[in-house]
Amino acid sequence: MSEKENLVPPPYNGFKTSQSVPVMTQLESCTLQPHSVHVTLKPRPPLINPPPDYLYFAVFVTLCCFWPTGLVAIFRSMDVRKASAGGDSYAAVEASHSVKQLSWISVGIGLTIISIVILFYIISQKA
Repeated sequence: MSEKENLVPPPYNGFKTSQSVPVMTQLESCTLQPHSVHVTLKPRPPLINPPPDYLYFAVFVTLCCFWPTGLVAIFRSMDVRKASAGGDSYAAVEASHSVKQLSWISVGIGLTIISIVILFYIISQKA
């Protein structure tokens, strides 16, 4: 055989092999019954140092700035509390970050709308 022929893998013929290979040698004495698997998971303890949920900030921007993104921020704040109580630190930190972002977006949109309204009011008074 040449070197190129050694580099080519053998053709795939499904799961058939020329040798008899025992598949489950370690489980031959084990009997498996359908629907008999019982898995018990221990609940995670609540986080000791949970991330901030920014609920007050979210309520403030909902009432004073821009309510659509403020409502989403309130719901995400509840997700922070649920994840913290469930011991899921990654989800809690991610939700906390999104609450903070959504709240600041609400502040920005609210201030922009207020500025535009004041600008139109000033322009209409001069005309």
